[in-house]
Amino acid sequence: MITAEQRARYAKTERLRQARRTPEQRESDRDKRRAYTAKNREKFQRYMYYYNKRYHAANRKKHNESSKRWGDLNRDHKREKDREYAQANKASKKDYDAARFKQNSTAVRERASAWFQAHKNDPEFMVKARARSNKRRALKKAASVNLKGINNFIKGVFSKPFAFCYYCGKRTSTKLIHFDHIVALAKGGLHSVENLCVSCAACNLSKGAKPLLEWARENAEQQLLNL
Repeated sequence: MITAEQRARYAKTERLRQARRTPEQRESDRDKRRAYTAKNREKFQRYMYYYNKRYHAANRKKHNESSKRWGDLNRDHKREKDREYAQANKASKKDYDAARFKQNSTAVRERASAWFQAHKNDPEFMVKARARSNKRRALKKAASVNLKGINNFIKGVFSKPFAFCYYCGKRTSTKLIHFDHIVALAKGGLHSVENLCVSCAACNLSKGAKPLLEWARENAEQQLLNL
């Protein structure tokens, strides 16, 4: 086994040998190394692939902790760089994503369907999925979007076992509540916390996309008829 002293002595000898070489000899050595690398590129790539795989398998925990520390320290910088890159390459990235989805559309749909089936019994997940769907609809209609605020609002509601319907005041379990746009997106309403409320299923389903005053008047007339 080579000791640290022997390694240092060898490195010093190699530095002295390189210092005595002429520029022509150094360039000749570089050409030989380039030719050898080009000839055995596939072999080197295969070796590095398996070397890196073994290294990461042996040091996965250390690597993950290091990556997490780097991410925590550079999160804002990375987000800014990613945003700048996305803006500068918007057209090419859009084309690349479209081509990749077209090439793997079946696999992508199968993964999405399997993931949805695994989480569909979670009421909080369903509300979040509906929020993402509403965001897409709102973007189509050029409505204001504040998905982060909506997610915080949803978390706050689900942190309690019960909630009260905004329309009728009925106390409802958070497992059964609906989230409704007071002014429907179809009528130009905003997809934001200011236009979102907790509703019971009966009120939300009967209101639909109707204006609030119109629905309240019809609901009152229906109640009088029932009397």
